[in-house]
Order: sequence, then structure tokens, then C-alpha cells
Amino acid sequence: MEVGSTRRSGGEEGAGGSAPAGPLAPDSGRPTCTRPKGPEAPRSLADYWAEVRRWHRYNVTVHVLEGVSTYFGLTYFDPATVLVVYVGLLTSSKLLMNLPWALITFSWAFPQLFFSYYLQRARQRRALAVVGNVFNRIPLLLVALSALLAPRLGTHVALVSLFLLLSVNVIFNGIGYITWQDLLGRIIAPERRGAFFGLKQCIGMSAAAVSAVSMGVLLRWLGEEKPQSYGVPFLVGAGLYVFSIFLVALSHEPSYPRQREPVRNWWRYTRGAFGLLATNRNFTRYLVVRALFPCASLFSLSLYSAYAREAFAISPSKVVAALTAANYLSQVLVGPWAGRLGDRLGFKSLLVVSAGVTATSLVVGLSLPLWGGAAIVGFTLVSFLFGVSWLTMTIANLNIVLEFAHVEDRPAYMGLAATLGAPTLLLAPLLGGWLVDRVGYVPVMAASLAVSLLVAAISALGFREPRETHDDLEGLGLRKASGAEVAGEAGSLA
Repeated sequence: MEVGSTRRSGGEEGAGGSAPAGPLAPDSGRPTCTRPKGPEAPRSLADYWAEVRRWHRYNVTVHVLEGVSTYFGLTYFDPATVLVVYVGLLTSSKLLMNLPWALITFSWAFPQLFFSYYLQRARQRRALAVVGNVFNRIPLLLVALSALLAPRLGTHVALVSLFLLLSVNVIFNGIGYITWQDLLGRIIAPERRGAFFGLKQCIGMSAAAVSAVSMGVLLRWLGEEKPQSYGVPFLVGAGLYVFSIFLVALSHEPSYPRQREPVRNWWRYTRGAFGLLATNRNFTRYLVVRALFPCASLFSLSLYSAYAREAFAISPSKVVAALTAANYLSQVLVGPWAGRLGDRLGFKSLLVVSAGVTATSLVVGLSLPLWGGAAIVGFTLVSFLFGVSWLTMTIANLNIVLEFAHVEDRPAYMGLAATLGAPTLLLAPLLGGWLVDRVGYVPVMAASLAVSLLVAAISALGFREPRETHDDLEGLGLRKASGAEVAGEAGSLA
């Protein structure tokens, strides 16, 4: 049976025997499965998942705290608000204002397939997650330095250094992210993953909302119209982001009892990974839906930030504080129920919700000229809805990929999903900024509304919920429980 096939027998997985051959299996004649050595290594899949559940509360606590540190720090570099305003002080180009968002989303996603080759060769994930995330912190410290020196460097050098450093940052983000995602797939109880991600977003974004308000206060105090004023907040954010590495290192990761002998040729591994597109057609259809999703946000939140400043003369500090805080507050309020909904009904439902909320936010956006002096309230509502859309999409994509494959196959699935979706992550915001420069804000907003409605329909009809295509839910770590039971477990995360 092919690796990546959506159906396997429960006996084959539960016995902890050899992994089936397939496009990602090692060369013939070599062992296809090894068992980790050491007295603490679980003897079977049942023992492994039992240990995961015993350590569930501990790992949830560690990674929720990691989320608080990460979100509080990264809010100072928010590409949809803070960096838009910062770049807007250096240039009037909407395309360049949208470029930080495009760079961050594209460069984060694109390298994941290439790094997944090295990930599938590692027995444990924690050390790789720590090392991979060290290198993405350093560029942000240099971004802070370039902002402090912006008057001496000049506009062009400050812009080029910002974009180059962001590119380096997010390339390593992509390397660290796939390892982090696989780590969480191994240490969080599978039937509670959605609730965990919802809780993490809720608490993490609470910290981020406070961070957004503090950013606005700092800018007003330091002088919001001066590029160098952003250097101090950038230093604070980078410092908190560095601290989160130490929390990742505290994770408890059991040894997985079935380790397929890794593929040791990069080209063979990559060909095998792309072979999954033929052997798992449902996964291929999901990738098409995922690639279309960024097109629903052709008019991104970063363009709303520019729109607020230019068309409504709202001050930079208000744009940063109100839009960023509303965006994060929405995730605080919606995160817990969104995660539980995914655990109970499946995470495909969250994709449909995400596209529908995006369409709603665009309807509000088109009505903004009618708000008059209360326009800032309208922009705040748009940002709130945008946060709901982003949250539900993120929770869905994090969990759907984990449910398509068994543990030993996940690196290839996660890498394919991220890398093949990267082009539209880059092109959609750049196209949106380019179109605004040429035809204005309202026509692009209307076009984005039409696309978002189309994406909502495709999300509902384009692929099947992956958990519905598996015979062996226990092999995935998912208990064969009713929706009510799963929701009840999810409600007692801690």
C-alpha cells in the first residue's frame, strides 16, 4: 500500500509493526521501521498516545506561555498595521506597503517542503524546533537597529534593509514552523488539538492586544511620524520573541515507537512527496482550496491600514492601536469556540466560516465612506472580522494537514501543503497593492468580495473531511468517540 494512502488497517498501525512501503519509503532491502532505544521509549502506539495524554496539560501550559511571549513580541512587527505605517513613512507606494505582508507569508511557507526532507530524518522534533527558531530572531534585532539608524541610512537603504532582513527572518520561520507544527502534532492529544490551538490563540492574542495598545502609546510618546521612533518598540518585541525559544525547549516529547528508516536522497524524497498528489486525491483537492484562499484577501488588512490613513486622515497611532487590538481581540473571543467546533465537526467547516467572514468584512469595508466621522469604528469592525477569518483559517489549516497523514508521513504532507500554497500567498497581496495604485481602493475591495464568495463555495464542495476517509482513527491518535465526547474532552484542556 502506498505511503500517504488515506486508508490503513487498524491492526497494522496498532501493532507497531513495519511501516508500509510507498513513494516515501527507503530503498528496498533496507528496514522500513526502527524502534527508538532507551527505557522510556513507548513500546506501542497505544503506549505512545497514552504518554502524550498524560503530559497533555504540561505541554499545553508550556506552549500557551510560549504563545504569550511570541504574540506579545511579534505584535511590534505586525505586517498588516505596524510595518505598513512604518513603510508608509518611507514611501507612498501601496505595493511596497503591502510587501512586508507578502514577504512574510510567502517566505514562511515556501521553504517547508525542502526542509521536510531533513525533518523526516530526525527522530525527535524539540531540538530542531529550538535551533530553527534561533536564527529567525536575529534579523528582527537588526530590523530594530536599521529603524534607529533610518535618518542616517536614508530612505532607500532603510527600505532595502527592512525587506532583506524580513526575508531572512521568515525563511528561517518556515524552517522552524514546520518543525514546531510537527512537534505539536506529536505532543498534544489529537482529539483536543483544535481546542488547544483555540486556547493558545485566545490567551496569546490577549497579550497581543495589550501589546498593540502599548505600541500606540510608545509611538505617541516617541513621535509617531519619525521612522527612528519605531526602533525602540522593535527592540522590545525582538527581545520577547527571543525569550519564547526557552519555553519551546521545555516541551516534553515522547519517542515515537515506529520510525521509518529515512529516505537519504533529497531528489528521491521530493519525487516521492510529489507522488502523494497522485495517491491521495483528496489531499490534492485540499491543496487547491488552500492555494485559492489568499485570493479571498486580495484586499488585505494592510491595505485597510493605508486606506484609513489616506482616505480618512486617521493618525498612525490610532491605526496601529485600534486595528491591531481589534484584530487580536477577535481571536481572543472566537478562538475557544472555533477550536472546539473543529474538534467536533471537522476543520473543513472552519475554512468555510473563514471565507464567509472575509466576505462580510469586505461588505463592511465597502460601506466605510458612509460612516463619516465614525470611520475609525468601521475600520475597527473590519479588523475584528479580519481577525476571525484569519483565526479560523489558521486553526483549520494547522489541523487538517495533521489529520491527512500518520505521524511518520507528516513532514511530506506539511511541506507540500505550505510550499505549494506559497505562490498565491506572495502574489495575492502584491496584486492587490498594485491594483490599488492603479484603480483605487473601492474597485479592488469589490473584486475581493466576489473572489471570497467563490472561495467559500469551493471550500464547502472541493474536498472531503480527511478524518472521514480513514478507517484507522486510533492510528492517527484520534479516539473513535462521538462529537459530544470529543467536545467535552476539549472543554477540559488544562
